[in-house]
Amino acid sequence: MNLIKYQIIGLLSFALLAGCGGGSSSEGQSNTGTNSNTGSISNTGGSQQVDKTPPVITLNGEADVTAIMQQGYQELGAVAVDDVDGVLPVTISHDLDITKEGDYTVTYSATDKSGNQASLQRIVRVVEAKRLADVIADDSFLQCALDAGYTYAFEVDELSCVNKGITSVQGIEYMTAITKLVLLNNLLTEIDVSKNTQLQQLDVAFNQLSNLDVSNNVTLVELNALQNKLDSIDVTNNISLTSLSVASNNLISIDVSNNFHLRQLHLELNQLQNVDLSQNTALEDLFIQLNQLTELDLSNNEKLKLLWAFDNNISHIDLSKHSELEQLRIEDNLLTDIVLTNNILLKSLELSDNPLTFLDLSKNDQLKSISIAGANLSYLDTRSNTQLTWLDLTANSLTAIDVRQNLVLETLRLEGNLLLEIDLTMNNKLTEVLLDKGVTCSGQACP
Repeated sequence: MNLIKYQIIGLLSFALLAGCGGGSSSEGQSNTGTNSNTGSISNTGGSQQVDKTPPVITLNGEADVTAIMQQGYQELGAVAVDDVDGVLPVTISHDLDITKEGDYTVTYSATDKSGNQASLQRIVRVVEAKRLADVIADDSFLQCALDAGYTYAFEVDELSCVNKGITSVQGIEYMTAITKLVLLNNLLTEIDVSKNTQLQQLDVAFNQLSNLDVSNNVTLVELNALQNKLDSIDVTNNISLTSLSVASNNLISIDVSNNFHLRQLHLELNQLQNVDLSQNTALEDLFIQLNQLTELDLSNNEKLKLLWAFDNNISHIDLSKHSELEQLRIEDNLLTDIVLTNNILLKSLELSDNPLTFLDLSKNDQLKSISIAGANLSYLDTRSNTQLTWLDLTANSLTAIDVRQNLVLETLRLEGNLLLEIDLTMNNKLTEVLLDKGVTCSGQACP
């Protein structure tokens, strides 16, 4: 929050007080800095070269600031420096009217002796000084804002109101400088954030929203709308998003093709039948379980580290490009085979309740946890998986298994197989062993 109340040192400032009107470009101009006479560029042979590089302008203060209606605005100024001419004068022009609410532009420009020009802009947001008590209708919401130390709406830059029983957030339209708003676990049925154009983080999880319009919130980086009643959501304007959660809603489709910067995406517990992730090349964590997917194309998502896609209807998945993958949960699907030989960083693998008959884990020596219960495996070689602490192969068709190389194994579940015997003499760290009755077991960890 940058109220323009600063003292300017070494810079020419201007003030627009109530009654000065809109301020024409000529009225709002002033020069700052000094001129440096250094001449042209000379090369090593002494000949003159034309300077084609424009000066660099640096703002004093933030690029987006707030001013209060009917109160003075003090210009923060800018500095222009040229490689050849040194410090240059800066011309300031504006359309600022301190008597009217709105967003205004202050432009800083400079020209070096060779005629190269540069310009830079600052947004000045003129707002009315409204007291929170006058604009917030919900008592719980008001108390939360007051407890956070705010008195006026324009002061609010971050606000977290979790589990407060809030039914209305009327009044946030005056919080035009807010960048972070957390309303987790309240009783909201509607919310209007169209005026909160500076929002970077919005969390409205665990409410009762059936609609959420974030088309004006183009600066959003994180959006969490987990467990609401959304049938749809449009995030095509939110191109800065790195984290999006719309899990546990009623979505049948979603367009994330403009969200190139997404690194974490939660789409679980919806009714999605397909989703296009081809443009989300930065994606690292994908939660898309408990939907109705029949296929999942991840060929452009090579940076994935975590993939949860369980409880769908996927019969084939290609993970050959995903060498950074560390966690994979794809149980309760229709996979008959899966190739994991390129996923050498895998640490956790869950493939239970798929009709798998064969699986090669010889390249996955970082695995610590394997769960493949309820498949059709007759054989699984875990000798390369020496870091395993958890192995669940319940309800398969195994006739034998060698776990003598799995020295740090703590949990071993092998019920519902065709085993006759098992050697656990090397597995002294086992704390849980589940075997069918009648299996001959050797070793101190035997049940």
